[in-house]
Amino acid sequence: MGSGEIHVAPLTPRYLGTEATRVLSNGKYNANPVWINNTELVYNGYRQGEMRLFRISADAPGPPTPVMGGTLAKQIDYSATARQLAFKQEKSNGALMRLALREPGVADGTASELIRSSRQDVVPEYSPDGGFIAFTSNRAGYPNIWICDREGGHCRQVTYLEGSITGPTSWAPDGKRLTFASNTTGAGDIYTQDANGTGAPPPNLTSDAADDIRPSWSRNGKWIYFGSNRSGRYEVWKVSPEGGPPIQVTIDGGSSPVESIDGKWLYYTGDNQYDTSLWRRPADGGAAEKVVERLHYWYTVGRSGVYYASIKRRELRYWNAGKREDRLLFEMPSPLSLGFSVSPDERELCLSSSRPLGADIMMIAPYR
Repeated sequence: MGSGEIHVAPLTPRYLGTEATRVLSNGKYNANPVWINNTELVYNGYRQGEMRLFRISADAPGPPTPVMGGTLAKQIDYSATARQLAFKQEKSNGALMRLALREPGVADGTASELIRSSRQDVVPEYSPDGGFIAFTSNRAGYPNIWICDREGGHCRQVTYLEGSITGPTSWAPDGKRLTFASNTTGAGDIYTQDANGTGAPPPNLTSDAADDIRPSWSRNGKWIYFGSNRSGRYEVWKVSPEGGPPIQVTIDGGSSPVESIDGKWLYYTGDNQYDTSLWRRPADGGAAEKVVERLHYWYTVGRSGVYYASIKRRELRYWNAGKREDRLLFEMPSPLSLGFSVSPDERELCLSSSRPLGADIMMIAPYR
C-alpha cells in the first residue's frame, strides 16, 4: 500500500537464480531505480508530501542522499556517456468540487469549486450531521486527515502521520471519531482518531503484515469494516472499534465495504482494482448479488441507491436500489481524482477533481 523496496540481482549466467539483495527497505514509497554507474542508483521516493530524487549505493547500502526535492519526478533515465539525468515532471490542478442535487440521483446544475489548496485534496467524506467534510490533504507535508466545515471554511489538521497514504476516512455514527487506513508503518493498517484531533497519536486497530484498507463504520457503530489481502487476496473483514481479532466477512473476494443507510445491506467492490464491479449482500449474512459492472473503484451510498464512478472516470452514475435502474447523473469536465461523498441530506455531492496540465521532461546536466 504505497510503499516499495529496492533490490538488485546479478545477471551473469554464473549467478542467475541467486537471491536478490535488498538495497532499501524503509516502509516508504521507493520506485523507478536507475543505474548512474556500476555501484550507485538514483530513484524517486515520496517524502513529506512530494516526489523527490534520491541516490543510494547498491554495493554498500547506507542512508540515501537527497538529489532534488519537489520535482514530482517520474520515469527517470540516465546517460552515462553524456552524464545527464532526465526525468518526467507531471503537473495537475486539483480541487474538491460541490455538485448540487435536485433530488436523490438527479444533478442540479454543474459542479463548483468548494475546497482548494496548492497541494492534493482528495477522498472527501461528510460527517453524519452534514456539517463537516473530512478529507486527505498533503498541504502541510505528508498526506493527513483534515476537516473543514460544509462550506469549505475553518479547515484544521486532525492527524499527523508520516505515511505516503492516509485515508479515506469514515465517521463514527455519533460523529465523534474517525477511522482510516495509513501505511505510516509500511503496510496498510486501520486506525481510529478523535474527530477533534486532540490527545495521543491514533492507535492502530490492525497490525498485520498484509494491507488493510478502506475502512468504514457500521451504521450501529459496533463494527469497522475494511478490505484486506491477509488471506492471499482481497476480502472484506470487520473488527470491533475497541480492538480484538478481525473477522472475515466475504470468501469470494471483496474490498471497499460500506453499509446501506438502514444497515440492512453491505456493499463492496469485487476486488481492489480500479476496473471492478460492485456487489451487495445482507449485512447479517446471505447470498451476494452483483449491482454494477465496470465500476471505477469509487462509490458512495445514499438513502435509496448508490452513486458511483463509471470506468470512463468522467461519468458519475446513480443506481436506484428500489427500481434497480441505472442512469447517468453527471459528466465531469475533468476526470474524477480520488473519491467522492454524498451529504446526509442528499442535497449535494463533494468530489475530488483533477485536471492534467501536461508534463515536462527535465534534465540535470552534468550529473555526476
